[in-house]
Amino acid sequence: MSRKNIRVNETSIIIQRANELSGTKNDAQLAKILGITHSSLIARKNNGTLEIKIFEWAVTEKKDLNYLFYGVAAERREYKFKILEKIEQWMLQEQNKDSEFAVWFRIQFEKQFPDYYEWLLKNK
Repeated sequence: MSRKNIRVNETSIIIQRANELSGTKNDAQLAKILGITHSSLIARKNNGTLEIKIFEWAVTEKKDLNYLFYGVAAERREYKFKILEKIEQWMLQEQNKDSEFAVWFRIQFEKQFPDYYEWLLKNK
């Protein structure tokens, strides 16, 4: 297998993992998440610079870089309350759409549960 074929295969794997982490299903959707056009994604894929753009996106969005580039997921925490895992998944998905979502959610949660807010202030 030639060096170029190995590189193309590695890029394809990184693209597949980026799609998993972003919830996208194809190159066009991934390009939109990366803030580039579909044709730019294809050009970057061909000239070997797409990984840089994916890396920048992953750092900004706090994605698991170990999984993205090496296929080794960071250790996941175990939730005693399974609903917390679902809430976190939902929040990550929503934050991809709106970077201020976590702030909004925290404020709403604290308003809805004043006992939690009091506990939070006491346990800083």
